[in-house]
Amino acid sequence: MTEDRNDYGFLNETKNMMPEPDAMVPTQTGRAETNCHTVSAANARELQRLATLTEILRGWIWETDTEHRFVYLSDSVTRYAGRPPEWHYGKTREELGNLNLDQTHRQLYERQIEAREKLGPFDFVRYQNGQPMRMRTIGLPQFDADGHFTGYCGVAFEVHADGKNGLGNRRGEPRRKVARTATILEQAAPTPIPCVVLDVSASGARLDVDASAHLPQNFKLLIDIDGSERQCEVVWRNDNAVGVRFREPG
Repeated sequence: MTEDRNDYGFLNETKNMMPEPDAMVPTQTGRAETNCHTVSAANARELQRLATLTEILRGWIWETDTEHRFVYLSDSVTRYAGRPPEWHYGKTREELGNLNLDQTHRQLYERQIEAREKLGPFDFVRYQNGQPMRMRTIGLPQFDADGHFTGYCGVAFEVHADGKNGLGNRRGEPRRKVARTATILEQAAPTPIPCVVLDVSASGARLDVDASAHLPQNFKLLIDIDGSERQCEVVWRNDNAVGVRFREPG
């Protein structure tokens, strides 16, 4: 075999010293795989940051479009709503029954979204394991690079009891499972609305009501078995489930 020598008689090792082409310049496939790995790692880190933030907040992050329909919620919403994020998508707060505000705050809410101002803070109630949780939501308007409004982005988080808020100091009240049939009566309603009282405490109850039924904000609840009555105010609604707070008569 003829040795490959240079003009000075030394073995020509240049070829052996040169790295293989794949080692010199990453192939397109190699770059793509490296980039995908980097992006995947970055996404995983972002998800971890998000999970940490929502755990600290004890709540979730949300985003709506220009029509105020939910387009994103962090996974932590499942803990409070009992539904995955995707179930909320395309729905407004009104459609989800999460906008039970008094007249003053309702007008403020409508003015803020109309003017595309900072939203809230507004308080609402969620139930977890039969216990009411007072939540608060705040949002900021979002705009694209051309200044066009794209929706709102915000957070909803649990507000701890401080003894000053009517909802806060009821949070530890025990609730009893009762499963009693009842009737919702309202002066302006043409016909009574049947329902089932699922559980009850000294301050409120959880009802099962047909999701298609139009429920007034305030109504009288008549328990069928004993004819007892309670004045109620709706504080949250999620499909068939409705949370009410008992009000003093008059």
